[in-house]
Amino acid sequence: ITDDGMQYLSGLTNMVAISFQDCGVTDKSFSALSGMTKLKEFDIFRTRVGNDALAAIAGAKEMSKMKLRDCAITTKGLVEHIGKFPNLTVLDLSETTTKDAALEEIGKLTKLEDLNLWHSRVTDAGVKALVNSQLKRLNLDDTNVGDGAIRSEEHTSELQSRVDISYAV
Repeated sequence: ITDDGMQYLSGLTNMVAISFQDCGVTDKSFSALSGMTKLKEFDIFRTRVGNDALAAIAGAKEMSKMKLRDCAITTKGLVEHIGKFPNLTVLDLSETTTKDAALEEIGKLTKLEDLNLWHSRVTDAGVKALVNSQLKRLNLDDTNVGDGAIRSEEHTSELQSRVDISYAV
């Protein structure tokens, strides 16, 4: 599907899951999805889709799974929009440019259980924002997070006790 084809999806307001993996859609056409308020799963893996897509689907308050892997979502877009999805349980931000500032907002998502940050730009400092989260799984492989963030009793002992943390040093 391309941007031209997105207009034909606008009437599908009962959609609960939508995936645009490996296709040619961009932000410019995502306003067509603004009426899809029943969406629970959103997948834009390996697309050129960015921040405007999150703004377009912000009405989907029951969104529980987002796979934003290898797309054009930025830290700024996450800071502005991720809080509009309070029911997220799964968030995949692998292979994105996500930085620490986004983790401040992500850490406020009280239902989030699974966070994939593989190959993102987060650091030890950003992990501190996740200490009080409800995470059960956290992937930090191929990030700028080192032993200090994971082993620091002051910041992550609570997180370590209940989260399956994956990372390579």
